[in-house]
Amino acid sequence: MTATGFTAGRERYYRRDIALGDGARGIEPTVSSAVPGVPPGVWHGQAARVLGLSGVVSDEQMKALFGLGMHPDAKVLVARELERGASLKRAMKAAKLGPAVPRLTELSSLDREVQQVLDQVGEQLCRPLTKAEMRQVRQRTAAHAFQAEYHRPPADGAELGRFLAARSGPQRRAITGYDLTFSSEELSLLFALGGPGVRRVVLEVLAQARSETVAWLEQHALAVRTGPGGVAQQQAVPGLLGTVYLHYESRAGDPMLHEHVVISPRVQGPDGRWRNLDSRLLLREVVAASELFNQRALELICDRLALATEEVEVTCGQRPVMRIVGIDPRLRAAFAQRADAVRSMSESLFDDYRRRHGRQPQRPARVRLRWQATVMTRPPKRAARSLNELLAAWRRRAIAVTDRTVVDQLLATAQAAARNGPAPAAFDRRNCGEPGGRLNPCGRGPAPKMRSAIVAGIDTLTG
Repeated sequence: MTATGFTAGRERYYRRDIALGDGARGIEPTVSSAVPGVPPGVWHGQAARVLGLSGVVSDEQMKALFGLGMHPDAKVLVARELERGASLKRAMKAAKLGPAVPRLTELSSLDREVQQVLDQVGEQLCRPLTKAEMRQVRQRTAAHAFQAEYHRPPADGAELGRFLAARSGPQRRAITGYDLTFSSEELSLLFALGGPGVRRVVLEVLAQARSETVAWLEQHALAVRTGPGGVAQQQAVPGLLGTVYLHYESRAGDPMLHEHVVISPRVQGPDGRWRNLDSRLLLREVVAASELFNQRALELICDRLALATEEVEVTCGQRPVMRIVGIDPRLRAAFAQRADAVRSMSESLFDDYRRRHGRQPQRPARVRLRWQATVMTRPPKRAARSLNELLAAWRRRAIAVTDRTVVDQLLATAQAAARNGPAPAAFDRRNCGEPGGRLNPCGRGPAPKMRSAIVAGIDTLTG
């Protein structure tokens, strides 16, 4: 599970590429479909139920909530109030959902030009730009503007920097949403190569593990800031206003069953008023929530399909990961194009960091560099394909690196390995943690600081 914030104006990427997937809407989540695209997004979270939101999310609702920070049905609410004879100001107030998205000072002509170029480049690449890429675009655009104004190129970087400073406004943007992405390599492999019954179970497990994790976040990770300068932190009313989008593949075409849970930063304070959540608490608890999701996804799938897991050291010196026993390693390698590309780029960025700083990157730097590697290696989106086409393509690739028997007997082989292997260890509460903790570099589960919260979360959600 990962979490990424996005700002006002950038929600277009999520409306276009997350909500619409590969550019065409499919049908409801199913184990077989000849319709190109992915299922439509649906409302999720306790706050969505409070507002009476359910079913499929429309583009108009996405724009109102994540683009304007208003009630998803703002257009309907405004029209209803106007029909009742209310003034426009009162009608707009009825459609508000907490404080308005902060308006920045008017952008300069150079800022507007830079923003237009950024939007065009982002649309061509079909992904958000990295900070380094945005800086390059900004500098190139400024250099063209300098040439047009002074009829010569800037003498050096310092002169270009002064030109930028004199003609640029503030660069802050208001956060209007967070993308929580839930994925599991183990579930993806079973979904890609299992039969219809297995795929149905996998979808149910993914949805349950995600729902339990979101419910845990609603109970433990929501707070608001009140008072002058937001000095006081108060617990928010449990409830997130989110939308869920199911996708089947990675940008490289590998099986990667995952869900985007795009949540609004609007939550209800203890007084019932809608306010902006304290993002520091939410993002701090993402590590514990990720551990909970991974744990529950494996527990649920092993219980439903009679499978077992084992610890495997994927990267030397890093924490081992939990994998389902009995799956042919050739299949994992065949469907790891995207992961291999990210890993290779990450190592390159780590090497560059060591050369520039003369030391190893610490965990925050490693997380940042891995995210940069993920964005830098992200290929353009492909044309929309149906689930049936994806399943057929994955099966052909799997048979090419193994044989038909290995693929057809995937589940049976894994179940036999679970029966014939050592008895699975009982869930060890000493290997769980509490929010805000760090991962144990020795790699035997979460560090001590993360124990109590996940234990309490699992007890609450399963008991």
